[in-house]
Amino acid sequence: EWFASLDIYLLASTSWESQPNSLIEALSIGCPVLYSSRFKFDFGLSPLYAYDPLAKDGLQRALGTILDQSAAELLETTLKSKMYIQDMSDPRRIRNDWSDLITQLIQRKAK
Repeated sequence: EWFASLDIYLLASTSWESQPNSLIEALSIGCPVLYSSRFKFDFGLSPLYAYDPLAKDGLQRALGTILDQSAAELLETTLKSKMYIQDMSDPRRIRNDWSDLITQLIQRKAK
């Protein structure tokens, strides 16, 4: 309920974090996310939403980017993020990714 009530989710970390659950949860419900450019995420996030938390105008620019979007553009961006997270969380995909990894490891060991 809390995430669903948000207009924008802000991940303001100045240091590297490995896949924070709160970010994934916000993306999974289609909440617009502003995130620190101090570290990279593999979540299909728009680079327009990245900002440098140590730069004086970083957050202001990122907020302006979201606020300047039309409702249709914002909806399209958030739906893409939501679909990306749902695809990455699909049990079949996870099973296939693990299976591929195990196969690669077995092949390496056989060499």
